[in-house]
Amino acid sequence: MQKLDLAELHQFELARDLSIALLKGWLTRYKFKDWIVTETQGETVTEEMKEERAAWIALQLNDHERWLTHGRGIDMQTLRDELKLKITDFGDDSDLKKAVWDYFWFLRDHMARNGLVSFVHNPYFF
Repeated sequence: MQKLDLAELHQFELARDLSIALLKGWLTRYKFKDWIVTETQGETVTEEMKEERAAWIALQLNDHERWLTHGRGIDMQTLRDELKLKITDFGDDSDLKKAVWDYFWFLRDHMARNGLVSFVHNPYFF
């Protein structure tokens, strides 16, 4: 306990909270943007319902005891089954699958040629 750095622990807590806030914002703004009616009850979906659902998903994904790791991917079927997320498998559309893989290999090559370890594609660059 004497080696416990409270400032570092606080930084981890802030990072966790930021991750949750960013995920909630992304889910609400993009994933749930076309969610108009609930699937089982047929109720009209409110912004509050979207935010509550996003918060629940963010908290579930932040449960490290459940996933037993940090930074490892979670497969699509688990996200569908356990978090009840609707996910479209782009692999089912051969044209879209080809476009995604072409982009992936192009970006991977670009990063290797330029010695980049990370890259963020945005509307203003690339």
